Amino acid sequence: AIMKDDTATLSSLGIGPSSKVLLMGTKPDDKDLVQTTTGSPEEHALIERISQSIEKTRTNLIPQIESLETSASTFLSNQSTNNDIDKTKSKLIDTHHYIIENLMQTLLTLDDVVCPPEFETARKKRREAVQYTQGLIDRVDSVKDQLLHTSPTEVKN
Repeated sequence: AIMKDDTATLSSLGIGPSSKVLLMGTKPDDKDLVQTTTGSPEEHALIERISQSIEKTRTNLIPQIESLETSASTFLSNQSTNNDIDKTKSKLIDTHHYIIENLMQTLLTLDDVVCPPEFETARKKRREAVQYTQGLIDRVDSVKDQLLHTSPTEVKN
């Protein structure tokens, strides 16, 4: 089996006494190590974890955020019945909550990356990733604020 959760315990994967474990990975090359402050493979591994987390967020959540923004804009400019307004608004707010929950998971993943003080590049990358994710949260929250501060009569006008 391939371990997909870095936080899982070995016993939760069915590994116990007398089990054999095969570790696989790639050794960073000199070009990869030049991108780190220390030239350390450990720092490179932290940078890779940070990059993978942000790339996953970009791939999975940016299209959803753009769709939410488009749907909210359409909703705010359309004239609908009060029943349609309530259903659509509720669905958009639910989408907001789903996206925010995923962005918070990204922040928790980044919070789990502990960079020693000497790993300046990894610390910088982590800081940038947190700021980027927080910017996405602000972006999604602004859509929710627009939805919450618009009454059905304002939508119709």
